[in-house]
Amino acid sequence: MKAKRRDEKEGDESESKVSLEKLSFLKKSALAAILVIFALALTSGVASAGVIKVPEDYTTIQGAINAVDAANRTIEVNASAYNAQGIPETVVVNKSDIIIKSVNGRAVVSAGGTDDHVFNITDQRNVTLQGFEIRDAHGTSQTVAGIYMNNASECNISDNFVTNISATDWRSFGIWMKDSDNNTFSSSTSVSFINAGNDAVGIELDSSTNNTFSSSTSVSFINATWAFGIALGGSTNNTFSSSTSVSFINAANQNAYGILLEDSANNKFSSSTSVSFINAANGDAFGIYLVISTNNKFSSGTTNVSHINAGNDAYGIYLGGSTNNKFSSGTTNVSHINAGNDAYGIYLGGSTNNKFSSGTTVSNLTANDDAYGIYLSWSDDNEFYDCTISDLTAGGAPTTYGVYMDESDNNTISQAKIFKGAGPPIDCGVYMQGCSDDFILDSDIFDCYYGIYIDDKSTHTISGNKIYGNDFVGIYLTRTWDNIITENEIRDNGEGILIEESSFNNTIERNMIKRNGVDTGVYLTTGSYENEIHENCFIDNVPQAYDDVIGGNNDWDRNYWSPPPGEPGDPYLIPGDAGSRDNDPLPYCPGRKPPAKVPALTPTGIIALIGLLSVVLAVSIRIGRKR
Repeated sequence: MKAKRRDEKEGDESESKVSLEKLSFLKKSALAAILVIFALALTSGVASAGVIKVPEDYTTIQGAINAVDAANRTIEVNASAYNAQGIPETVVVNKSDIIIKSVNGRAVVSAGGTDDHVFNITDQRNVTLQGFEIRDAHGTSQTVAGIYMNNASECNISDNFVTNISATDWRSFGIWMKDSDNNTFSSSTSVSFINAGNDAVGIELDSSTNNTFSSSTSVSFINATWAFGIALGGSTNNTFSSSTSVSFINAANQNAYGILLEDSANNKFSSSTSVSFINAANGDAFGIYLVISTNNKFSSGTTNVSHINAGNDAYGIYLGGSTNNKFSSGTTNVSHINAGNDAYGIYLGGSTNNKFSSGTTVSNLTANDDAYGIYLSWSDDNEFYDCTISDLTAGGAPTTYGVYMDESDNNTISQAKIFKGAGPPIDCGVYMQGCSDDFILDSDIFDCYYGIYIDDKSTHTISGNKIYGNDFVGIYLTRTWDNIITENEIRDNGEGILIEESSFNNTIERNMIKRNGVDTGVYLTTGSYENEIHENCFIDNVPQAYDDVIGGNNDWDRNYWSPPPGEPGDPYLIPGDAGSRDNDPLPYCPGRKPPAKVPALTPTGIIALIGLLSVVLAVSIRIGRKR
């Protein structure tokens, strides 16, 4: 019995062991099957961890967008396979929070038909569009764009190349943003060959705010009746924070604009900005154009504007009705402005409180009519620091002006250098007409016909300048009053200072007036009266001065004259019909250290000196004996 029970027990244990082994095998088989299924899922397209692949899963990008759901929000476009298909398509991005990117190269997306944008992002947010070549939109009955964004926000448009967008008798855009805020264009953005029968625009922001172009932005070859490189209209707080290049903007029959800001505020171009080859064969050409725009900045780098060419007027930088804009913290170079009519380096019309600082250069302006380095009309309280103006060429006479101000008050030109350069003499280094309270400070003005020419109105300050080598007159005042001309070096001009035609109450003090030899140092004529001429140094002028205003009450006292007038204490007679004289000429030139005076010895002083010498002699003898 015991043996039988033992055999039965062993038999039960054997069967149990077999059952456990079978169960373990089944579990392992099931697990292996699950792993195989999961592995297949990883390579099966739509189910691949939220990535939809084009053309593997869907032939077109639009098909992939339509298939986006909560689990699958990234679309990868295999560039080589997609491009090989050669299928044009128009892409309407109708979902938010998605990523559309090109992989394995740059996928080329061509518009699928006429009158369609290539990419249309409307009423969406947080869309990423990365790495595409976007091209071939053509409008025949409406406006088209490579990338069109309407009410789009928080999108990242990265590393895209937009080209060959065109329209017949309509408008075409490389990138067109309407009412779109807080978007970022990162990596690089390139727009080229945008053509239209009407308007063509490389990049336009229309009523759009807080957008950032954070890497290099390039716009080129925009061709149309009206052509624009970058245009901002009614847009605020946008930033171009890396290098921005605009070139070859070509208008056939109207105007061409490199960068345009209209009714726009607080925008920044905060790195290097280059605008070149803006061409308008039959219209006006503008490098940078601001109209009714406020608090915009071109700063923290270099702004280069060059080769602006127009059949009519050409402008390097234009500000119209604009306030508180700054070109600062770097260098601003404006050059090669060529016009069939007038050429302007920097133009301000009806604009106030704008500032150009830290190295502004205007050069190589050529015009058939007039050429202006800096032009201000009805513009007040503007500042230009450290600017250089040269090489102005034009027809007619007078036609070239370093700085021209008309009805403009309280402007400052400081640390300027205005001269002819490699061109002909500039007609007027600084010309002011109908202006008041302007400041010309610490500047060099030379190789002009007139250094500074002031016509009408009053109260300018001309101080600390070097005005020399000007063919006709260093400083010319006509019909002007209450001006202060002080502490300037006025030398080697045809005439130093000429005051005429009812100019009165002007003060000329502490100037070095030297070697002005064609005519005279200071000449007063034609009804100029009650002017004050004091503490100036007149040296080797031919003649030194001339006063032809009978009864003009011009006061010439206390000046230094070299050569001096006769004996010490004699008055200096001023040639001219007025019979004026300096009744108290100075013995030395103000501002220079006077010669040391030798003290006169009184009898008491002589006795004290003899006593001192006796003591010195006695001490010397005693020391000699000790030795």
